[in-house]
Amino acid sequence: MTFSNKFKKEAVGYYLDKLAEQEGYPLSSCAKQFKVSENSLREWVMKYAPHIKFKKNKIPTPQQREDAVDELVSGVSVSKIAYGLGVTSASIYNWRKRRAIDMYIEGIAPKDICRRTKIPLAQLDSWITGGNIRVSKMIDYIPHSPSTPLSTPLDTPIDADTPEEATATSLEDLVL
Repeated sequence: MTFSNKFKKEAVGYYLDKLAEQEGYPLSSCAKQFKVSENSLREWVMKYAPHIKFKKNKIPTPQQREDAVDELVSGVSVSKIAYGLGVTSASIYNWRKRRAIDMYIEGIAPKDICRRTKIPLAQLDSWITGGNIRVSKMIDYIPHSPSTPLSTPLDTPIDADTPEEATATSLEDLVL
């Protein structure tokens, strides 16, 4: 689709106004407002407002990821954090999700995970049991008692005699 120069300048002007009001205003929000792609709007900004510099997408270090999640948990705006690192908001949320899952693998109680990451228990439960991660691959990492073989199927609770007796359907069922 071809856009007029007037439309492009209007979109760029709107973005610059929003950027002046709120540092780190996401380009994606402006693109949605004007129903254009983020890449198109970025090109227009580079053409009509060359003084605006976009951060190059570099891969944040593990420490920067941890710091970003800490900032998110402490209440800093996700768009501000993402802008500062030159990544998307989705990246920040995925890092928080990864931290929560890693904490679960380390054996930290679900309620503590939720408190530390500001993730509702229902959300954590769905990530663990809902297929967003391969829980069956985590069996080697879940804390277990020495008498419990690691080959125990995940859908067989440790105290069940047969797989038919019960299956893991919630986070509480998975905690060994």
